[in-house]
Parts: sequence; structure tokens; C-alpha cells
Amino acid sequence: MAAPPDRQGRLYKKSERTSSYQRRWCELRGNLLFYWERQGDREPLGLILLEGCTVELQESPHSISHCGPLLAPCPPTLGTR
Repeated sequence: MAAPPDRQGRLYKKSERTSSYQRRWCELRGNLLFYWERQGDREPLGLILLEGCTVELQESPHSISHCGPLLAPCPPTLGTR
């Protein structure tokens, strides 16, 4: 990924398996949100296609970056490990 991201930072992503939240390093590039386990990892864990989604700022870190009220409609996560 040569060009700098539009935005980057840490977000909490809701787990599909356990419904808990994991802290992830994220980079927004256009309508693609890439996420890694930690900053500096070489390969992303996955990406979320934000086509047709809306994003709302939330004050609580436990209610951001998950499919539900914040991103709607939200497609499934792509390329997860």
C-alpha cells in the first residue's frame, strides 16, 4: 500500500465469534477499512467494504466500528483470518 491512508488509528471491532470487542489498528483507504492486530503488522487481518454504509461518531470506544447501528447496511467482513 503505497499511498498514505485517508485516516488511521485504533478502533474496537466486534468479534463475529464471541461478541466481544478487540482493539485493532485500522486504516481507511477510500471505501475500504483495513484492520490489523497491531500497528506495524505486515498483513492485515481483513478488510471491511464500506460501500453503502454510514458512519457516526460515538464517544464510547465500546460502541464503535461494528456492523449494527453505526454502519448500516453493512456487508460481511472480507478476508478475515
